[in-house]
Amino acid sequence: MQRNFEDKVRQLSVTKSYAPKIVKRKPSSAEGKEGDIALGLTAKGVKLYAKLGNRWYSFSSDEQTLESVKDNINASIASQYSISNLTTDRTYNANSTTLAEIADILGTLIKDLDKLGFLKSKIS
Repeated sequence: MQRNFEDKVRQLSVTKSYAPKIVKRKPSSAEGKEGDIALGLTAKGVKLYAKLGNRWYSFSSDEQTLESVKDNINASIASQYSISNLTTDRTYNANSTTLAEIADILGTLIKDLDKLGFLKSKIS
């Protein structure tokens, strides 16, 4: 009877679904076993931790990381560029052009990207 019970417990533990551990910090190397996964909510966002080769690795939330990079780029662009004397120009002859025409085309491109929301800056 005892043997039958132990077999059932072992069978249930094998088929039981695995839920990742919820943590507040990166687990220490002494915690967990090979292949374990943990989720954490830190001040910098959601982290995924995985234990491989007796070491915990952390992964950041891609969405938050991409948004953070995008915001930093946009803030940098907005604070560094100012366009003056711009004449909208979307056509040029690659064999015969002037520096002023290239500057107008570049300014037009920057304005267009800003209007489409790629820059989200205050370019005037």
